[in-house]
Amino acid sequence: MLRLENFESVICLNGSLPSKRFFDRIASSKITVVAADGGAHRLMDIKVMPDFVVGDMDSWKGYEGICDTKIHRKSGQDSTDFEKSLFFLRDRNIKKILVLGVNGGEIDHVINNINTFLRYSDQFDMCFYDEPDFGESKIGRAVNGSMDLDIDEGSKISLFSFDEGKMKTQGMQWEIEDKAYQVMETSAARNKSKSDKVHISTTGKKLLTVYSGSI
Repeated sequence: MLRLENFESVICLNGSLPSKRFFDRIASSKITVVAADGGAHRLMDIKVMPDFVVGDMDSWKGYEGICDTKIHRKSGQDSTDFEKSLFFLRDRNIKKILVLGVNGGEIDHVINNINTFLRYSDQFDMCFYDEPDFGESKIGRAVNGSMDLDIDEGSKISLFSFDEGKMKTQGMQWEIEDKAYQVMETSAARNKSKSDKVHISTTGKKLLTVYSGSI
């Protein structure tokens, strides 16, 4: 099971964030909280103070209590605020990252967030976490080669291909046996785990798995 202690930093995007109670757990674990530009306002709405605010600040309106030393303005339209936050952490040799706020807000932001997450998944050990207003909490991870999941039996698992290759699973209700797939051609949505151990492998580089779970 993934735990907060597995991560060195949290990036908060400008989407739906978990509850204040979740961030109280982050504070007690002394994990660095980075807000990607407008994500800072999302945090302030639930009375959470980020350690750093990173981005081009086109959504930043300023906020009492955040000093200048916490604001890292990085101009340029060749990268998103999500990317700028990743670069900021990479410069500090931080690779284990929990991403929050991927979902929620405008649909083009959501799609771009997932695209960015996948493009940099081979450079960082990261996952995203979503607590929706209704339904189950979900964890998203990129499978680069293979991955073992420790999850509850009966958990929902969805797989989405973003690269060519072959996919194989073990421990799922409807197993996938070396199924060839093309970019955005194959998905295995709403499958289920039949045990508390699931193995997923792919010969491609970008396979997204989203599964039920909490952190």
